Amino acid sequence: MAEWRQITEIITFLTNLLQGSMRDLGAYLAAHVLLCLVTAFYIAVLMTTLIAKDSVTRFLRRNTPKFVLYPAAALAGSVLSVSQQPISAG
Repeated sequence: MAEWRQITEIITFLTNLLQGSMRDLGAYLAAHVLLCLVTAFYIAVLMTTLIAKDSVTRFLRRNTPKFVLYPAAALAGSVLSVSQQPISAG
């Protein structure tokens, strides 16, 4: 009888652990979508609207010298990654 009680307690513990982790994962994904992806879409729309395609392709095309291409790509990547940092709650 004591064995069944221990087995039931273990199963209950594991079920609660799994439910809690799924709840936390759902909250994280919801916050990530709201804070990062929606913001990224707005930034992409602004960049598409405000920056001419010719000015971007001038620095990032196939025949651009590497000493111009790599810093331009690093700068663009840095700007986008910094702008996508989530806002901390506290």
